[in-house]
Amino acid sequence: MFLAQNRRTMRQSNAGDHPVTAGVGGRSMLQPVLLVGVGGSGGKTLRAMRQTLLRKIKQVGWTGDGLPEAWQMLWIDSISVQSADGFSAPLLDGEDYCGLVPPGVTYQALRGSLTTSIQPSERMSATAGWVPESLAINIDKWAFMRTQSRAMGRVIAAAKLARIKTALSRQHAKLVGPTVEAQLADLSGKFGQQSGGMKPPIAFIVSSLAGRTGSGMFLDVVEALRSVDPVYNHPGGIVTILYTPDVFTSVNQTKGVPPNTLG
Repeated sequence: MFLAQNRRTMRQSNAGDHPVTAGVGGRSMLQPVLLVGVGGSGGKTLRAMRQTLLRKIKQVGWTGDGLPEAWQMLWIDSISVQSADGFSAPLLDGEDYCGLVPPGVTYQALRGSLTTSIQPSERMSATAGWVPESLAINIDKWAFMRTQSRAMGRVIAAAKLARIKTALSRQHAKLVGPTVEAQLADLSGKFGQQSGGMKPPIAFIVSSLAGRTGSGMFLDVVEALRSVDPVYNHPGGIVTILYTPDVFTSVNQTKGVPPNTLG
């Protein structure tokens, strides 16, 4: 289902429509959207999307300082503070970033946090086969952020699942706030859309399959979001956009990517 939704979304994008404003030109009111970027690729995508969306809505007369409350973003990544990482689009607002691992935390500490959160009788079956005893990566210096470590990403997400859910819940709450419908009706009118009859929120989760930490985290993020509100369990409630190895060809970062993507 996710792959089919992803293909439809990418066809819309290739036709020149932005995923958030793809309905512009039709008759229905614009929809509340939660955009979640997981890992470095997902974060860069959100930063570029925010820049593009702000430009589009200001062109039609939007006077707000940022995006409307009905369009929320959340970048979830391993490191505690977001980094530009050589990408030109502006960083997101602080509350739109969820960093999971503070400086100084070791892999063993993360692994210990994960295993102690599981009932002793279930630890073996729950962690066997995917939680390494140790990793030859200096997490204290964040070297793992430049490696293809899907296992590290999965351990981080599982150990910090409560933090992920809290951040997702916070952003979702903004989508159903008291000013959302009025703001969205106003913006819909500027795009020539009909106001009234606001649809439930929809979520887009953007990540890479290239095998870095984001590729190990995104499935847990999907499951965490599904637990935030029943609306995300409905068909089409969550759309995943997953980058495949060919995306990285233009930036000369394909070493080891194709086989790791299939891992």
